[in-house]
Amino acid sequence: MAGSDDGGEVRRYRAPVAMSVFVTVFFGGGAVAVLGPLFTADMPLALALALTALVAPPAGLTMVVFWRSSTTAGPDAVVVRRLRARRTAWQDVQAIEIENGPARAAAAGTRGRERPGGIVVVYDRGGGTTTLPHVGYGRGGSVSEEAAALRRMWERRRGPDWRPLPVAEAAMAKAEARKRRGGAIRAAATRARAAALVTILVQMAVILVAVLTGAVDERTSIPGGWIALVSAGPVLLVFATVFLVSLARHRRR
Repeated sequence: MAGSDDGGEVRRYRAPVAMSVFVTVFFGGGAVAVLGPLFTADMPLALALALTALVAPPAGLTMVVFWRSSTTAGPDAVVVRRLRARRTAWQDVQAIEIENGPARAAAAGTRGRERPGGIVVVYDRGGGTTTLPHVGYGRGGSVSEEAAALRRMWERRRGPDWRPLPVAEAAMAKAEARKRRGGAIRAAATRARAAALVTILVQMAVILVAVLTGAVDERTSIPGGWIALVSAGPVLLVFATVFLVSLARHRRR
């Protein structure tokens, strides 16, 4: 990232070199590790070439897109480059927000409560979103700090005639509702998994006590189906109950 505080400030974001090297080694090295043995093993050449054509292009495309991807916030617009460049003029921007945060900024650009991390997105006048790659993950501040700096640029450069548009506000409201539902489902699943794990531990403790006290030994004959039912049934029941109760509590808030 580079820039100053004057009217011609430009902020550029690219992936750190170390991250780019890692992606290249991971996908490029992985493709070589997978495809290399095909040409040394006893495999028909046509089949080896077919598998290469299946694996190599996605790996290569991933590396090219990652190396090319960048975000540039200039005097007139924010430009996102991947395979192609996508330009959104500042006057067409309706909000700059951080996804996966607990609250969004208002359409006027005020800063909402945000937790570290996340992905910065731009809402345009049609309600569409554009992800800004690498903001906060290259040189510069955190995601939250860089998003705040971009909002200040937007507020200075969107022009005096800028107004929030109902279409964009409706799209942002829907996105926020989806975010809240997704957060509730993830929280409920986390609680349900914890409860299921406790149930499994209790079952293991009961079995251990039964074995140690001689209530169950190698002469005890229990059909395998009953063992599976008795073991898995309570776990599934606890998981489903905790999951549904957690979702119900969220809806009542």
